[in-house]
Amino acid sequence: MLNFKNFSLTKSNETLLEMKRKKLYQNFIIDKFSFLLPFDLSWNDIDGNNFSFIHELFNLLERNYVEDFYSFLRFNYIHECIRFAISGPKWGMFFNLALRFTRTRKLIGFISSNFRKIVTSNQILFCSEINFLCLEKKLRKKFFVQVLIREISRRLNCLGIVTAIYTTGLPFLKPLLIKNYFYFILNSSPENCSKKIKINEPFLQNIKSSCKWNFLKCIDKQNIHSIIKSNGIRLISKGKKIYKHFNTEDCLYWFRFIKGFKYTFIKQDYTYTDCNTLISFYSLPCKTVKNKKPSYFYDSYFYYSIISNEPKSFLEEILDITGKIGFDLFYILEGNIPEKILRELKFHKGQNSINFYILGSRLKKIETLKSGLIFF
Repeated sequence: MLNFKNFSLTKSNETLLEMKRKKLYQNFIIDKFSFLLPFDLSWNDIDGNNFSFIHELFNLLERNYVEDFYSFLRFNYIHECIRFAISGPKWGMFFNLALRFTRTRKLIGFISSNFRKIVTSNQILFCSEINFLCLEKKLRKKFFVQVLIREISRRLNCLGIVTAIYTTGLPFLKPLLIKNYFYFILNSSPENCSKKIKINEPFLQNIKSSCKWNFLKCIDKQNIHSIIKSNGIRLISKGKKIYKHFNTEDCLYWFRFIKGFKYTFIKQDYTYTDCNTLISFYSLPCKTVKNKKPSYFYDSYFYYSIISNEPKSFLEEILDITGKIGFDLFYILEGNIPEKILRELKFHKGQNSINFYILGSRLKKIETLKSGLIFF
């Protein structure tokens, strides 16, 4: 004999499950078309190889990008830096998203994304690095920042990428990692802060000012291959719980030498073909905002390194190089060099911190010494 009561209950449970599945399916639907914009605005994809587009983006960042807590200093990204950051390996115009006025074609907003492979202790994250989120100050109260983030997320979701990593100086939500900068004053005279850096070609080709600078050369493709063959990339991420994965293509791009912006040197013996020491840092000037006549501070930021000797003497070599090039300040994130050594070399700890966020992942908070993440 059939039990109709039990039959009706099971059927109702099936209908409830179907309703829940439909709701979940509706939440994960990806729109095929871009979101409609109000007023006279339109989406525009930025070509990283077009110099006129790069110059427009430079003007937007120079007037509206990141400032310090007191709105006194602003990063002054140069053209080479912008082109280098938005045109990484496997990049495309589809991920350099800009907002324009349709009639005047004026650039008023921008956001970019680069592919990253993040390695953790228990998983590999195929994610995107969000950078250069910038909007004109007049439009920040109109909620266009959320519109930019929503549109770049839609485009990334179309390729199956649901995880994003980004850094910011303003803390909100729960960051994965919080790091402070240590800085060393290379040029103590404020009168020379607005000078232009003049680099001699013989210095870049081969530094031979003293015995310890012998065999230090500018990096090239052959040296990049020697770094990979000698497991130099593994030495960079040794002892870290989270770090970026670099393949051959990534190394040829992110570790190359770009005059005026990206500086990478290696120390190599004549008897060995493998790389023993690598020094990589980049230039990021700052401009004073509130002064009538702006002045510039030429700062150098530590990127990555391969240390073959003691960290203290290695860091002294980096300071010597950056000082001879003509930089005013040298910055390094805590965790790359032990804090005790930084204090011995008279580094000062900065007041502002940088926060790392990874959306779409359930990673727990990581200690600064166990992190190998560095971004521009």
